[in-house]
Amino acid sequence: MKLNYLFAAAALAIASCSNATSTPQPEPATTAEPTVAESQVPAETVAAAETEAPEAAPAEAPKKKDAVKDITNNQLPKASKKPVVIDCWATWCGPCMKFKPVYHEVAGEMSAKAEFYAADVDANGDLAQKLGISSIPTVVVILPGKKPIFKTGYMTKAEFTAYLKSVLK
Repeated sequence: MKLNYLFAAAALAIASCSNATSTPQPEPATTAEPTVAESQVPAETVAAAETEAPEAAPAEAPKKKDAVKDITNNQLPKASKKPVVIDCWATWCGPCMKFKPVYHEVAGEMSAKAEFYAADVDANGDLAQKLGISSIPTVVVILPGKKPIFKTGYMTKAEFTAYLKSVLK
C-alpha cells in the first residue's frame, strides 16, 4: 500500500513539474495609471525627455552595385568586346556556395576587364548542356573569337584572381 502512495506522489510531482514548464503563466495586468516611482519624476525631466531627439542610427555605407549578372533564360550573354566569365553553380552544391562570395568579390574588382555572369545549372539546364558542364562549380571564360575555357572546382580568392589574370591577358 505504501508503495502505491509513493508511485502516486512521484507521478503527481512529475505531472506538476511538466505542467509548470509547459503552461505559460498569465502576466499581471498593467494599468495606465503611473506608479509611485513614475509620479515622483519632475515634470521638467519628463518634458525634456519627450522633446529630445533620439540618437540617429549610424549611416549605412552605400551598397556597391553587384558586378555579376544572373543568367535566367538559358541564353549565353550577347557578344561583347570584353571577355565573358560565367560561374556555373547550383544551390545544393556546397563548393559552389562557398565559391559564390569569392566570385562576386573578384568580379567587383575585375569588372573593368570582363563581364561577369552567374548561371544556376538547375534553372538553366539547357545552357549547362550547351556548354558541356558536367561538374560544378565550373567557371567558363569566353574570350572574343575563341573557344570557351573551363575551370572546375572551388578556388580561393588568390587562386581565382591569379587564374583570371592568366586567362584575361
